[in-house]
Amino acid sequence: MPQAAAALKECKPTGEYALSTTAGTKPLAATTLSRWAQDLAVAIPEFQAKRIRSGVETLLASQKVSKDIRGWLQLHGVSGVQARHYDGHEYIDEKREALDALYLSLTRKAPAKAVPHKATANNRTRRRAP
Repeated sequence: MPQAAAALKECKPTGEYALSTTAGTKPLAATTLSRWAQDLAVAIPEFQAKRIRSGVETLLASQKVSKDIRGWLQLHGVSGVQARHYDGHEYIDEKREALDALYLSLTRKAPAKAVPHKATANNRTRRRAP
């Protein structure tokens, strides 16, 4: 995704890791990211971080991304003997396609909302008796 690469370059990485609080020597800690999200969430009434995962899952499902790929993408993994022991495929292309679908869904302009038409006595369809 060219947009993701451009965003990472904007971070001006100085070390191995673009997302870091240690000048790129270590990756950004999950606890740091979580704390930042909590700090920002205070400004959003009724915000629940867990809704991000379920929202992404639902949006990807609506884009016909398989349950397995959604699971791998959100790090849920896929259960079962076959997935754990026999399937060594990393699904990189499939994950990338799912991320592209997610990006397009989140960045496309929403269609204009139709104004609800209020029924009145003059425009209601009347049934005629046979």
